[in-house]
Amino acid sequence: MQELKSVVKNWENSTHNERNEIINNYSKGCIENGDNSFIEILKFKEGILYMDHEDINEPQPFQTIKDIHTNYEWDNEEIIYQIEDYKDGITKQVLQELLELNK
Repeated sequence: MQELKSVVKNWENSTHNERNEIINNYSKGCIENGDNSFIEILKFKEGILYMDHEDINEPQPFQTIKDIHTNYEWDNEEIIYQIEDYKDGITKQVLQELLELNK
């Protein structure tokens, strides 16, 4: 878990460019929540974390799937619409998991 722990531990001391580089290196997709809210899916060897684009400058912007399910309102129709846009992959899996949590 060194990779994930290192990113989380050092995030607060990272520069804006370093943060963008981390996002670019680990992003596996993005899901939409409402008109202006986008949740980045960051996949590490040890697991997946999520980050709202608005929180990039927060000391600890990372969330779990349960966090994003709880901290945001999710519309099942919108989730299904997004699921239909993806053939396979992590983004589709995350959306399906959100849909299950939303039931």
